[in-house]
Amino acid sequence: GGAFRALAAASMAATGSSLGTLFGTGLMAAGRETKGLTEFDWTRLSSMLAAARDAMLARGGAKLGDKTVLDALDAVATATRDLAEPSAIAAAATRAGQETLDRFRPIASSIGRARMFAERSVGLDDPGMLAFVRLSEAVAGERQTPTSR
Repeated sequence: GGAFRALAAASMAATGSSLGTLFGTGLMAAGRETKGLTEFDWTRLSSMLAAARDAMLARGGAKLGDKTVLDALDAVATATRDLAEPSAIAAAATRAGQETLDRFRPIASSIGRARMFAERSVGLDDPGMLAFVRLSEAVAGERQTPTSR
């Protein structure tokens, strides 16, 4: 739990953007979910991500389906529910993240800073969603080079 709280503080201190605040909010929720643990239990990933998603939904103005990081969080939380094997969790998480990017890429952004570019955001990944997916891939050890996609 303490590691996630430290990450939350660093996230909020390192950026002045709303994404940093939202990531910090999610990380604090993850910290509450893992309070007292000294090792990460992969079977808790889904509930931890769901707690982060719910905290971020409560704090921000977005909802699921708005082409934001919340959509990727929700997809990964859902895909990893009821999985116990770390390799299966990692595979499901990276697959769900990439599928979410692919599903939302053709949609215009309607909230956050990206909303200012609405139609120009069609065909592009949401930056927060992309950051979360890349972070998930790195944690899973499955980061591909940009040219491999």
